[in-house]
Amino acid sequence: MKPAQVLSAPDPEYSEAARRAKIDGELELAIALNASGSIDQIKVVHSLEPGLDANAVAAVRKWQFTPATKDGKPVPVQFSVQVGFNLK
Repeated sequence: MKPAQVLSAPDPEYSEAARRAKIDGELELAIALNASGSIDQIKVVHSLEPGLDANAVAAVRKWQFTPATKDGKPVPVQFSVQVGFNLK
């Protein structure tokens, strides 16, 4: 099996509440891709802060993937990704 590959991954924006509270860290999202490589579903597995969670989901919805393949044929897959927020 060949996993899906990320083609484009825009970064999420910081929420103002999280910026004021100086919250940073990582959250985990579960992603379900269909056989065409489009996102069917995103679920927050490990939350960081509600505003950051929402911004991460919105950003990941814009990500573009190649489809995963098995025996050369596109297949649906599920996997997790970490999305980081770091105030610098």
